[in-house]
Amino acid sequence: MIWGWVLFIGCIGGLLVVMSRDQPFPEVSGRFGWLLVSVSVLLAVAIEGPQGVPTTFGALVCVSLGGIGVVVGMRHITYTRRDVLIAPFSGLLRGIIFLPNEQV
Repeated sequence: MIWGWVLFIGCIGGLLVVMSRDQPFPEVSGRFGWLLVSVSVLLAVAIEGPQGVPTTFGALVCVSLGGIGVVVGMRHITYTRRDVLIAPFSGLLRGIIFLPNEQV
């Protein structure tokens, strides 16, 4: 199940990097996309480590990055008006935890 989190975070980060190229200010969402890709790579390395990680760690990382991204993204949408991609994609990261999970 933890590999699903790695794939999900990496895909969201990759989408942000690709979609940020069409924005007037691509550096904001591009940086956050690369941050998500980097976190997914680090999470994949941590999984393969000798001690591994708990199965809930991926969900914790996803919710944490999603919450921070929503706050930062809403700031960029409302005050600076420089980016419109971070908040919706971070909302996906934040809201995915409410989907049914077999380990409840």
